[in-house]
Amino acid sequence: MELKEQIYLSMNGLLQPGYTAPGIADEFVPGRKSYALYSQMLDAYLSVCARLGNDDGDCEVDTIVNCLLALGEEQAYIMYEYGAKFGTINEKNAAQG
Repeated sequence: MELKEQIYLSMNGLLQPGYTAPGIADEFVPGRKSYALYSQMLDAYLSVCARLGNDDGDCEVDTIVNCLLALGEEQAYIMYEYGAKFGTINEKNAAQG
């Protein structure tokens, strides 16, 4: 598993229970902003499904949620690559003084 995947999975609490990569916090534990945002999304999702009379979920709502989660994951990986790229550039510039 690549480092960027390990970081992403750790931040999202998707690794083995109780495990995160060293130095990486699980952002989906109570008290964290991601936890609160996900909870709000889940409440809204369940409300929409109940209003539609489908307690098992709704295919279109599922597609929206899954696409947004996949989009966030893709952007996280791209941001990681940019961080690695520009971090290296900044380190070289600092070393050159």
